[in-house]
Amino acid sequence: MRLGEISSLITDGTHKTPTYVSNGIPFLTIQNISKGFFDFSTIKYISKEEHKCLCKRVRPQQNDILFCRIGTLGEAIKCTLNFDFNIFVSLGLIRLHDARFVDYVVKFINSSVMQKWIEQNKVGGGTHTFKINLGSMYSIPLPLPPLSEQKRIVDKLEEILQLIEKYKEDKEKLDELNLSFPSKLKKSILDYAVKGKLVEQNLEDESVEILLQKIGQEKQRLVKDKKLKADKFPQSTIFIGEDNSPYEKIGKETRCIEDEIPFEIPSSWAWVRLGEICQIYTGDSINQTQKLTKYTNLEDGRCYIATKDVDFDGSIDYENGVKIPFNESRFKIAPKNSVLLCVEGGSAGKKIGYLDCDVCFGNKLCCFNPLLIEPKFIYYYLQSQIFIYSFMQKMSGIISGISLNSIKTIVIAIPPLPEQKRIVEKIELLLPLLKP
Repeated sequence: MRLGEISSLITDGTHKTPTYVSNGIPFLTIQNISKGFFDFSTIKYISKEEHKCLCKRVRPQQNDILFCRIGTLGEAIKCTLNFDFNIFVSLGLIRLHDARFVDYVVKFINSSVMQKWIEQNKVGGGTHTFKINLGSMYSIPLPLPPLSEQKRIVDKLEEILQLIEKYKEDKEKLDELNLSFPSKLKKSILDYAVKGKLVEQNLEDESVEILLQKIGQEKQRLVKDKKLKADKFPQSTIFIGEDNSPYEKIGKETRCIEDEIPFEIPSSWAWVRLGEICQIYTGDSINQTQKLTKYTNLEDGRCYIATKDVDFDGSIDYENGVKIPFNESRFKIAPKNSVLLCVEGGSAGKKIGYLDCDVCFGNKLCCFNPLLIEPKFIYYYLQSQIFIYSFMQKMSGIISGISLNSIKTIVIAIPPLPEQKRIVEKIELLLPLLKP
């Protein structure tokens, strides 16, 4: 049987763009049905007078079949709307002699059999949009079973399509979970690491108190050798008081800092300020003219790393073409095995890199040079949600930045040095497993 034999009307909407109004009669185009259902999120309206005029060509009604005939071809939908509307030329309309056939015919038009017919019979291409000529629609061969079987076919297809839609939704959720899972698991691993939950504590490790004493002695030596500026502020010492609350002693003053301590740590760990265990300083800016005329394409010198050279995945572009001659003393140096963190702008707290060599670096980057601390422990700590939260809390200003003093006062939990190394080993064993 041919489609024309069971149809009383095969036509399309007006070929002339109507005058749109803010309220009135809905005017449908391909956009409003191409998803397989009526979508009124982008609907436009025409006046009642224009609708009345357009109805001389066609007046859509319930149980008509609307289909896409220009551009997006073939998607069909049963009209269930109980209010007046009109259609544009891009939509075709089929009205059957017997409305009981509508559900089956819609399923047929949306089938691969019909799509194959469309591919063979569509016209246009090149500079012209593909379309289906209405005249050819009448001759479409249509396998038409008895009405009772049509109903069984439609019911079964609805059942299957619901399962497919459910599978599609589940698949999208699974894909989203698969995309977010490595990132979430990495965050969990790092947070476990900095809370003392990733590896077991070993009572035979040299105590963290001895480590902190050695760090204090190392700072004194560096100051004496003029490799480190003396702190402007007195040394901070954090300890647990007799009431089991954390206290900080700075000079002669002691105060409770319970509100700054975010979680409990193992008894073998200690709380310190970041500035007590790391040299922390920003780099030096270079204006574009100097960069191009003085520091680009040099054969010798230290690489100059700007914020753009540190990627969000932790990689650093050392081959950016910019070098600082070794004899230029005004530039601060971030040594090998130190960490660079962006501290200003939209990438603040998000771009971080671990250095493979000595570099000079920009003023929006901050160097963390650990003092007798496992460098990669600091590197991973700076990526933890614990640090990121503290960092974001201290950011300020229109350009979103954080001062060095604010960074130096962030509290960090430190384990004994051997445990730091075990934590880093464990992290570097686990993180590669998260990569696809």
